[in-house]
Amino acid sequence: ERRPVLQGDDGVAWAAFRREMSSAAGNVPAAKGRGTAVLERTDGHWRIVHLHVSGGPGGVGPIEVSSDTSRVRATVEALFAAAERADMAALDTLYAGEDLTVIEGAGINRTWAQYRDQHLGPELREFRNFRYRPSQIEAHVHGDQAWAIFRYSLRADYQGRELDQVG
Repeated sequence: ERRPVLQGDDGVAWAAFRREMSSAAGNVPAAKGRGTAVLERTDGHWRIVHLHVSGGPGGVGPIEVSSDTSRVRATVEALFAAAERADMAALDTLYAGEDLTVIEGAGINRTWAQYRDQHLGPELREFRNFRYRPSQIEAHVHGDQAWAIFRYSLRADYQGRELDQVG
């Protein structure tokens, strides 16, 4: 059983996922991985300060929930909706700017501007017929820190192939 590590107003939590993909050419093998989303409350708004997705084994454990979880859920839902619209202005308000670190696969982006300009923005500009939806969002709050565990579905036409992913 895994539990979050909590100290004062800071928290770290993790979750496991299984991603299954398919394409018009046939199925792609499933992949296991883990990820985290850590949020921080600043001026009454939740902002993502850390996002990490990588392959490998992982686990999910029960976590205490506070009364502010609906606002954290709304932040995660807003993030997915803004990404689906490729709305960089909206994403600018959801990510934590200079305090953001994104670890995805073998890459590390250390600010929102770097992640937006070198990874997410170029990727979103190439997506066609993009659909990106969260599900099973479990939001957790401890002081001014929050994290969310969720599943997602992603569909898009990308570089001549059809993406259909669940994570």
